[in-house]
Amino acid sequence: MLVSLCIIAFNEEKNINGLLNSVVAQTYPHDKTEIIFVDGMSSDKTKKLMEEFRDSYTSDYVAIKIVNNVKRVQPCGLNLAIKNSEGDVIIRIDAHAILNKDFVLNNVKCIET
Repeated sequence: MLVSLCIIAFNEEKNINGLLNSVVAQTYPHDKTEIIFVDGMSSDKTKKLMEEFRDSYTSDYVAIKIVNNVKRVQPCGLNLAIKNSEGDVIIRIDAHAILNKDFVLNNVKCIET
């Protein structure tokens, strides 16, 4: 089952590295995961950190996409994430969250049952 992790962010440079580390640590197979970053036109280094993550982990995931949310509001960002997702499952994650290592796996198991 392909999982789309949708991360919508605006000026989260101070928090996003924690999330990115917890995404990498997920026990759900990375080759069954795509990541959709939506940046709300951040004025800090948020987008640069997204790009660095993409460049470092592209071969580990089905896809890592970065989309600009020129409207800057979260509902528009979520719509963009969904529009750019290919997954059977869409999981929206706040950019300042830290995920338990089995977060994605547990969500998929719940859906499958």
